[in-house]
Amino acid sequence: MGPGPANDEPAAVSSSSGERTETLGQSVTRAVQNYLGAMEEQRVDDLYELVLTQVERPLLECAMRHTGDNQSRAAELLGVSRGTLRARLKKYGML
Repeated sequence: MGPGPANDEPAAVSSSSGERTETLGQSVTRAVQNYLGAMEEQRVDDLYELVLTQVERPLLECAMRHTGDNQSRAAELLGVSRGTLRARLKKYGML
């Protein structure tokens, strides 16, 4: 079975040079660790919402670009309904 919701972590992707790159989960882990490390002694509240907000817009942008701005294909790629996609695009002023 390939990468998808049923799997915990998709396989690492190979770069054009043939090197294996880190998984998406590893990238997120590294980014969150870097963020928390940079915050040092400052209090961090609502990290969950912060991460979702910071990830969702670029995810939508990439999906739309990858599908040539075809909302139906982007919704399918993301595994959401077209209505949900449109609501998210509106939320970020992308419609």
